[in-house]
Amino acid sequence: MAIDESIFTLVVARHGKANQDSTTGRDEDRELLERGERQARYLGAAIAERRPGLLLTSDLVRAAQTSGVIMESLSCPWRFEPSLRTGHDAAEVVRVIASERATCGAALVLVGHNPQLEQLLGVLCADRSMRGHQMRTGEAVLVRAPRAGTLMRACEGLDRLRLEGD
Repeated sequence: MAIDESIFTLVVARHGKANQDSTTGRDEDRELLERGERQARYLGAAIAERRPGLLLTSDLVRAAQTSGVIMESLSCPWRFEPSLRTGHDAAEVVRVIASERATCGAALVLVGHNPQLEQLLGVLCADRSMRGHQMRTGEAVLVRAPRAGTLMRACEGLDRLRLEGD
């Protein structure tokens, strides 16, 4: 079966379950719970099957820890992406996806936070199944996206990845 080079898989992942508070009192410093680490391990194994060429992550502790666990299953480069931090507009992330999609291999992985990721899915996906979808912690959504042209409303939600029983 031939690979369609005109599309790629976008993996939109919300960080794993984290502590409600941090030792510093700052939201940015909240760490993963054991449950969040289990979720990230599951996501890493599931995402590896998609052969990603790049992982982009928020640098907030819970997202960075989630990405670190996911990266144990991947063999691609990764980097912190400022637009994936809380408080940034989904349109900023769309611009980043547009700049990375030509060279991301079969898949591009994003690890970040709500409500931004839910908003991102809403602007990318034309199908109603992704609009208003509530992303739970430790969940990823697989999206088929075009390698060229517009991304807005041009993508299709494919599947959700979530640790069974979680």
